[in-house]
Amino acid sequence: MQDTQTAIRPRFTIHRAVVTRKREIGPHFVRVTFGELRDYDCVGIAPKVKIFLPDDADHSAAARELTIPTVGVHGFEYPDDAPKPIVRTYTIRAHRRELCEVDIDFVVHSDGPTGRWVTNAVPGDVVGLTNAVGNQPLPELARSLLLLGDVSALPAIMTILESLTTDQEAITLLIADSPENEIPLEAAADGRARWIHGSDEETMIEELRQALSAHQPDYVWAAGEAGSLRGVRHLLRLDIGYSPMNSHIVGYWKRKADADEVADDVFARMHAAVAEGRNLTPQELDELTVDDVEFLSTKP
Repeated sequence: MQDTQTAIRPRFTIHRAVVTRKREIGPHFVRVTFGELRDYDCVGIAPKVKIFLPDDADHSAAARELTIPTVGVHGFEYPDDAPKPIVRTYTIRAHRRELCEVDIDFVVHSDGPTGRWVTNAVPGDVVGLTNAVGNQPLPELARSLLLLGDVSALPAIMTILESLTTDQEAITLLIADSPENEIPLEAAADGRARWIHGSDEETMIEELRQALSAHQPDYVWAAGEAGSLRGVRHLLRLDIGYSPMNSHIVGYWKRKADADEVADDVFARMHAAVAEGRNLTPQELDELTVDDVEFLSTKP
């Protein structure tokens, strides 16, 4: 008798990936290519992936042999007493299905475990990668877009630019501390992007305000340092009137905060929302990364 049960596809599948090459593509910005990814799924715009790296703070032989988890009912599961890897979230910059490989771009800081791993990575090193899932296609009526982000958001911004149709236009504002920290841009950004220099949030907000006034885009996408995005969200949602239907905001990192602490904080707020009976949309999940009590208290 044929089984009529519908198979439930897990949210995550985990793949063993092997470093095949790496190259510096800008100041403190490195592209690593991972291969041996047969049957790898990468869908959506700005697809996110979780990467599992060996913990360089654990100098045991077991830690150097990366433990790649399985997926269970309660999330990622590890064998008893196995050292847990470092887990981070990145954007897939490119997926070449026919070659069974992907590119991930890393902002390299020597004071973090990911930066140290990238600095020392050589062909043959092994990591774990989940399947990559991105945002849904942009709204059909979005003919003009404004994209805002710092260097951490550049891979996602480039995938968005490359997804645009011939009848869509985009203006891109990129944030760098100084001209020396600009990243060479690829063809999809030609004529669509300009750099804003400095870490002054007021300057960034004013540049954004002027661009919104000049171009009146149908859709706005913003990502980068979570603290600076509070002002962006206030401007978009409270001052101008963009809604979650025509804007998307996500924090990729937080100044003066450890990545694990940030992830734990977001997960705690997610679980609290679920406990309250809320069914969070992908947009709402992303916006949990922008901790902003004042904004939440003023929402209609």
